Amino acid sequence: MKFNRWRVWTIPLLLAALLLTLPPIATAQAPTPTPPTWTPPMIYKYADVSCCDPNGQVRFTITVTNPGAVTWSNVRVTDQIDPHLHIDAVTTSRGTATITGNTVVVNGTITLGPGESFVITIVCTVLSYPPSEELYNTASVEYTDPDGHPWGPIEVAVPVKIVPCTPPVIPEASTLILLGSGATALAGYVGLRVRASRRKRG
Repeated sequence: MKFNRWRVWTIPLLLAALLLTLPPIATAQAPTPTPPTWTPPMIYKYADVSCCDPNGQVRFTITVTNPGAVTWSNVRVTDQIDPHLHIDAVTTSRGTATITGNTVVVNGTITLGPGESFVITIVCTVLSYPPSEELYNTASVEYTDPDGHPWGPIEVAVPVKIVPCTPPVIPEASTLILLGSGATALAGYVGLRVRASRRKRG
């Protein structure tokens, strides 16, 4: 049996051409590393008193701390003070404090390294209380991570609560009855006097 030389060489050539047209085998790649876990800044707010009557002063202290191992930049603190309070003074150990209406903003190229912190003090006067007789105050912090991504705002975990030291006096039921009867008697007396004066004129 005779073989055609052309047919013998055709099969290997076709196999070689087929291998060249196949896509290359993908090589194994190392997995993408997960982003580092960074601990965000912590913000706390306290008051020097738990109760305060109208016209009294309250001193709020805000502390921002970096408990992690990286440096945060562009740290910014915002505190929207309740409108029932008047802002008397603001001081900060870092950055610049500005007051717009009843909003305090501490900003200005604040960089917070590992373990560092800064303190803001806000002194306010209580003007009045809402019907609930409770004032709640909070604050928040924003920052930029080492990769340049902005984060926040992060609010204080527990808002500060201020209530009046002197509770409003609510008359007892018996007192209200006496006051009502007294007002009725006074009105009757005034009516009698008016009628008497009219008779004299007539």
